Amino acid sequence: MRTKEELLNDIRVGLSSGILSPSEVRLLLPPVLAPAEVEADLESNSHTGSPVVRIMFYISGFILFAAIISLISTSWDSGNWFLHIVLSAGIGIALWVLADVLNRRPLKSDIIVGLIDSTLLTGSLLVIAGGYIVTNELIGGFGGLNLIPGAIMLTVIAGLHIGYDRLVKKDFILLLGVFLGVAAFPALIFGMLQEASVTSGDIYGLILIIAAGLLVFATRVTARLLPDRKDVSTS
Repeated sequence: MRTKEELLNDIRVGLSSGILSPSEVRLLLPPVLAPAEVEADLESNSHTGSPVVRIMFYISGFILFAAIISLISTSWDSGNWFLHIVLSAGIGIALWVLADVLNRRPLKSDIIVGLIDSTLLTGSLLVIAGGYIVTNELIGGFGGLNLIPGAIMLTVIAGLHIGYDRLVKKDFILLLGVFLGVAAFPALIFGMLQEASVTSGDIYGLILIIAAGLLVFATRVTARLLPDRKDVSTS
C-alpha cells in the first residue's frame, strides 16, 4: 500500500501539472476538513511558473525566431524554397512536438514551464512564417500583397492552432488560433476590394471595426464552449 507521503506527492504533482484542479481536490474533502490553510496550499500548488522566468523565456523565443528568419533571409537568393519551408514551418512543427512532450511531464519546474511557453511561441511564429512562404510559392510570387490567398492561409493556420490546442490545452495557442481565424475575414474582404480597385478609406476602416467586434464575439463564444478554460473567458 502506498504511504501517505506518496499519495500527497501525487496530488501535488497533479496540481502543478494541471491534471487536477483545486476544486477537484476539494470534492474529496468534507467541508469541515478543508480549512483556509488547505485552500491556500491547494492554490499555491497549482501555480504555473514564475512570471519573471516566463517573460525571459518569451524574450528568448522572440530572439530564436528572429535568428531563424535572419537565416532564411540570408539564404533567400539561393531560391531553395524547400530549405526555407524546413527552416520555418519544419522547425516550427518540431518545436510544437517538443512543447507537447514537455507538457506531458507529470512535474514541471519553472524552467520547464518557461521552456514550454518559449517553444510554443517560437513554433507558432515559424508556422505562420512557413504558411506565408508556402502560399507565395504556390501562387508564384512574393512581389505583391496577395490578400485572398493570405486569407486562405490564415484560415488553415488557425485550424492548425485550434487542432494543436486539443493536445496541449494552452490558452495562448487557442486564442492565437481564434485571432488568426478572425483575421482571415478582413484579409478576404480587403482582397476582394483590391481586386475591385476600391480605395475608399472609410470602407476599410468599417471592415476593421467589424473585425474587432467579430474577434470579441469569437472569444466569448470560445469561452462558452470551453468553460473549463477560465483564462480564456477573462481575456
